[in-house]
Amino acid sequence: MLKGSIPYRDTLPVNRFSDLRRKQKEFFVIAVFIFVLIYAGIQIVSLFLPPKLELIYPEKQITATSNILEFSGYTEPTATVRINNNLVFPDKAGFFKKEVLLQNGINSFTIEAVNSFGRKTAQTVRVIYEEQLPEARK
Repeated sequence: MLKGSIPYRDTLPVNRFSDLRRKQKEFFVIAVFIFVLIYAGIQIVSLFLPPKLELIYPEKQITATSNILEFSGYTEPTATVRINNNLVFPDKAGFFKKEVLLQNGINSFTIEAVNSFGRKTAQTVRVIYEEQLPEARK
C-alpha cells in the first residue's frame, strides 16, 4: 500500500432496502404500542368518570296539562337509568324513554344513570301538573 492512499476493503455492497424494511417494522410496532396506550388510557379514565346523561324531554321545570308525562333521553348503552327509583333500560344506542303518571300539583323526579362501576349522574326535574276541570255547560 502506498503512503497516503486509502485502504481498500473487500466487502459486499450494502443493501439499501434492508434498512428501510426494518424501519417500517419499527414504525408499525411503535404505532401499535401508542394506539394500545391511548385505548388503555381512555378505558382507565372511563372507570373514574360518571356516565353521560342527556334529557331530551322534559326540561328542568315545566308545567304539564296532561297527567301522563314521557321522559326521554340518552346515556351510555351499558348504564342503567332510574326515574324515581323505577328502572328504565336504554337501548343499544343508549336511548331511553318512560311514561310516568303525574299527581296534581308539584311533581319532582330524579333521573339517575349508573354505569357498571357504580359511578352516578343525576338530574332533577320539577313538573307542575294542573288538572284541567271540564268547563261547565251553560
